[in-house]
Amino acid sequence: MRTTLASALALAVLLGGAAPASAQQHPTRTLSRPGPVVSLGLTGASVAFAVGRTARDCDHVELWNADARTLVRFGPRKRCGDLPVLAGIGSIGVATSRVVWVTYAGGNLTDWQLWTATKSKRTPRRIAFVERDTSDPAPIVVGQGTPDAVPYAIDNEITLLRDNGTAAFRWTAPAPVRALTSGAGPYGWTVAALLANGEVVVLDAAGGEVQRLAFSPGNVRWIGLAAAGLLVQTAGAKVEVHRGAATQTLQLPANAIVLDAARNALLYRVGQSFSLRDLVSGADTPLLRGSAKHPILAALDEHGLAWARATSLSWACAACIGS
Repeated sequence: MRTTLASALALAVLLGGAAPASAQQHPTRTLSRPGPVVSLGLTGASVAFAVGRTARDCDHVELWNADARTLVRFGPRKRCGDLPVLAGIGSIGVATSRVVWVTYAGGNLTDWQLWTATKSKRTPRRIAFVERDTSDPAPIVVGQGTPDAVPYAIDNEITLLRDNGTAAFRWTAPAPVRALTSGAGPYGWTVAALLANGEVVVLDAAGGEVQRLAFSPGNVRWIGLAAAGLLVQTAGAKVEVHRGAATQTLQLPANAIVLDAARNALLYRVGQSFSLRDLVSGADTPLLRGSAKHPILAALDEHGLAWARATSLSWACAACIGS
């Protein structure tokens, strides 16, 4: 959908400013790394990312504060040595100064490890180690963080880890966790989890269950928590918005993959074309275009938009999105 000036202005108001729409988002800040950026997490101005291995350096995680323009590396610079072909850094979650991430390495069996580090304690600390058959689903899941905490799950157990390193709560799900997120929903919701049995469960700040929705196993593609409510992408590029007992269904373009949400806006891609959907007006704003050769990673927050392409990392303030 071609975005009109009116819809672009409405979108900018949703994210904190006003700017015209553009097919290629201009960055407010940029950063270049010696290796490719392979994973990305965003909360506020805190951009956590993984840099892939090079001939001179092993893959590792860094934390960039786009407002303060500070950059912190976790762990020393060193060569990787011998690693299996199947090895790398997976999903990343970030609070304000704490980062949580997953690594994997294996062949017939895969070793999954969960790590955390902060700006003040930069040596990564291992939280968990799990070995599984490589064909099995990932046993460790890290979710979208908030400024206060990052959620993670090991099989059925969900932990909300505060920025100071303590656990806000632990909750045992009735089935293994397949996806996880956190955010401030309209009723103070904190964490939402997609389970292997198809259920989506929403927990409050104390770990109490406040909502449970049943879906067919494998039908849910993505979940998110935002001011609009609990967001669930299902097959057929549909997004359900659950707010209490009310449900609204939105249709995205064919083959759309939802990546993130903030306030009343949804970030999605079709192939390597990235757009923002206004959940109030239904207008789409084109943001970024990548390619199969140079794919883009992107994450959205109320404070701004972060994206990575090859060795380049970019961030745009909320008021700058669409310009």
